Amino acid sequence: MLKIIYYITINNLRSFFGRDLFIYFLGLLGIMFLVIKGLYGQVEKHPEWFLVFTFEILRIHQKRKDLPLLKKKYFSILFSEYVFYSIPILFLYIVSSQWIYCLTILFLIISIIFLPKFKIKVIKYPFAFFLPFWTTVFRKNRLYVLYPISIFLIIKGFTVGNIGLVYLSILLIFLCIFNVLSQRELKHHICISVHKGEHYISRQLQNTLTNCIIAFFPLAIFILYFDAVQIWVFIPVFILLLEINLIKYAFFDDLIKQTIALIFCLVLIPYLIPILAFPYLYYLSIKKINLIQDVKTVH
Repeated sequence: MLKIIYYITINNLRSFFGRDLFIYFLGLLGIMFLVIKGLYGQVEKHPEWFLVFTFEILRIHQKRKDLPLLKKKYFSILFSEYVFYSIPILFLYIVSSQWIYCLTILFLIISIIFLPKFKIKVIKYPFAFFLPFWTTVFRKNRLYVLYPISIFLIIKGFTVGNIGLVYLSILLIFLCIFNVLSQRELKHHICISVHKGEHYISRQLQNTLTNCIIAFFPLAIFILYFDAVQIWVFIPVFILLLEINLIKYAFFDDLIKQTIALIFCLVLIPYLIPILAFPYLYYLSIKKINLIQDVKTVH
């Protein structure tokens, strides 16, 4: 039974954080950071807040499709698995001597196991997409996990007067978007698109800018609340992400040139030098898309 619990737990953890090991370990490190640094001081003041965690267990339980396979060991397997997920919260309650809340979590877990399954309405991602990578990558890798961490960093950064934590929160979402922009569509999809040449690149840039605004919107709200002046940081971030999008198409078949151009932008963005290369990358991107679509037309 222990082996079954082990494999089920690992499978659910990977499905939550994504199959990308970087995202998996980043998520685990984020949880450890929240538990050790951020939440310990709050558990004695507001212990009831941490019971919200059981909603995630409810979500996992309602989405399961392996319940008929568990048969006789149904309860013991599920109870052990959900207690394992709850270890960080139970640890906080134990070290702060909140025994009643420990028992409450165990009671809620038992209740969730015996609840009948019900249909959960699928919440659509708000992204406007010219290509479906945004929704796919965010859903597959569960990148929304980083939003609570990022918002916590913003609140903590302004509370303790450490602006570096605010920039770190922006960096986390930046890496999410970079993960999306690094995905390349197939040449076949470019060829059959009704958008040709410059129109194709223009739509890509509009799509990237719109989705970047949507992705950073929760962070921007908190930054505006604490210090509206710091909102300026999103300007170079948006420019850099648009340029990364152009780099992908300007050097579509050459990973080495893509890497060199990306390093150039990342290193020199504080001096705004990459902005000067924006028109040239735009020209190269149009040229490359025209070449791909013209080759298809010839055949």
